[in-house]
Amino acid sequence: MMFRTHVVFSLFLALMYLSFYYVSGLVLFFIAFFIGVAFPDIDSPVSKIGRKFNLTSKLVKFIFGHRGIFHSLLFVIVFYFILRGFNGAFAFAFCFGYLTHLLGDALTLEGVNFLYPTKLGIKGFLRTGGAMESALFIFLLVIDVLRIKSMVF
Repeated sequence: MMFRTHVVFSLFLALMYLSFYYVSGLVLFFIAFFIGVAFPDIDSPVSKIGRKFNLTSKLVKFIFGHRGIFHSLLFVIVFYFILRGFNGAFAFAFCFGYLTHLLGDALTLEGVNFLYPTKLGIKGFLRTGGAMESALFIFLLVIDVLRIKSMVF
């Protein structure tokens, strides 16, 4: 899934969550959330975050490959317990964003191996960068804008 689609898909899920649960510190929530949304693709040097941290990204891809451990529940759990020691609210928001990224990738033909290192994965129907993904992006963008507009005004 392309980064822009990850953003609108993840924002859609975050807005759904926020319609049911109160979160204090929305700025911190969204900063941590969107870092979490971008972070799993650190294992791809051509991704948005991979280009920003190119050397790290190349090293991670060389060691772990793309959509390996960084696209698994194991890594989310490890990150949660590490970050929780510093700030529980940040840890929750980061891992929530991370999980939305994984769910988005599970919708693609490449899929996600949630239970890495096993080979039990989920593959979806979207071709990354394809017409269906573009349609999903536009649909979710409109929904997100309408939802934000209704929350603000």
